[in-house]
Amino acid sequence: MSILQANLKHLYQRRSLWFWNIFLALAAAGFCIEPLTDSTPEKGEFVLYLIICLPLGIITAGLQQEILTKPFSFCLPGHRKIPRRLIFSVGGVVSILLSLLFFAHPSLDFPYVLLVACSAALTGMTVYLLGVLPTLAFSQSIAIIGFFPLIVFATTFFGAHRLLQHIIISSPVPMIIFAGSICTLFWFWLGRDSLARNHSGRLTLCIFDAWSPRKVKKYHQAQADRRLAQKGKIHFEKMETLFLTRMKKRRFFSKGRYAWGNLYIVLAAALRPWRSHYPISWLLLIVFMGYFGVRDRPVSNFLFVIPVLGLLHSDLLPCRSILLPAGRNQKYYGAAFSAAAMTLITALFPVAIFLASILFDSFLPDISLKGRTFSYHPMNIRYLYLCLLFVPIALVIATIFPRNNLLRIIFGMALIYLGMLLVMMPTSFLKTIGPAVATTLVLAGWAASLLILRYHCLRRSLVGQSRQY
Repeated sequence: MSILQANLKHLYQRRSLWFWNIFLALAAAGFCIEPLTDSTPEKGEFVLYLIICLPLGIITAGLQQEILTKPFSFCLPGHRKIPRRLIFSVGGVVSILLSLLFFAHPSLDFPYVLLVACSAALTGMTVYLLGVLPTLAFSQSIAIIGFFPLIVFATTFFGAHRLLQHIIISSPVPMIIFAGSICTLFWFWLGRDSLARNHSGRLTLCIFDAWSPRKVKKYHQAQADRRLAQKGKIHFEKMETLFLTRMKKRRFFSKGRYAWGNLYIVLAAALRPWRSHYPISWLLLIVFMGYFGVRDRPVSNFLFVIPVLGLLHSDLLPCRSILLPAGRNQKYYGAAFSAAAMTLITALFPVAIFLASILFDSFLPDISLKGRTFSYHPMNIRYLYLCLLFVPIALVIATIFPRNNLLRIIFGMALIYLGMLLVMMPTSFLKTIGPAVATTLVLAGWAASLLILRYHCLRRSLVGQSRQY
């Protein structure tokens, strides 16, 4: 077996890649069926396959990035040029297969359709390589996939797919020269010796690492240690002094002492990934989502749910071993106390976002695009009950399944769909529920979460068989 064949085996042997394989296969089937069943080929459906090429480039480059970051991987015999060969092999095969769709175009005749198919294949290869570039250039390639829905929306809204299809069909030779030149530049860029040297021993977060909580935790810890400035160190030292003071006031074996210590560890782990540019990202998100929806159902209300998703990685039992001077009862009270504190902090964050949206509503103008007018819609504070309802659920899920990241992702997706469904309900639905029913739902969710947490802490195995503990 050659080195290239060994690398290609990752495409079906990697379990975390199965989800993306199914997603891309279903998307490819939909984008190929759409132009074949549409009677108006001028609408641009023949180039929708380019949407698949971008995440495929991110995934393929992520596989090679994982190998390149291993220590001394550049010393493997014959492996120096393997990343370039594999990336171009996968992209070339997929681009050629998807470009065959143009043979079904009703207005293209042979042999002109060969030029168009060649132009479409090189265009698909170029888009594929545009996904490869940021993946190998940045250490956190998992964040790149977050821009994928925005790219798809902007492409379809502004009609870029129709323009690109017109260029591919009407001017195939210039498109072949342009796309071929870009592919040639990428060929030399991926073949340089410094590519392996720059990635060797480099800590990265690939698109597959979302399934590995240990690596996510390790990456965030390294990033926090590297970016922590002197002012930040002083701030955390003050927080450490605050918690140590509270702990020293309690007896050594008391529940209060363990509760404050448990909260300190949980809170430090939850705040570790946050960096200085996060507030700017949230402000941009508030402005962007505020322009979608209607006054009665603004999409910006979904921002009440987004902070809850970050709690799916907040384990309320960071020290699970019962060899420490803390029994199961202390662990339960410490977890419950940490859950209450995390709920308060998480609830204050959406309130700050709500106040910022009210401020933006006072001066942001209406935007007119393609005959449509988009007005800014601030958040509705009545949807805060979603945050208070989902927080205990997310914390209990993270505590019960600390090592099963797949189940946490499934529960996270369920919370996203449920939150989006409730957000899209009109304001009249909230008036029908009323504050009494909303408060009852929140209290019932908290009661159920505390009962499940108590059963887990007092009856279930806290450690289990794992290499992590």
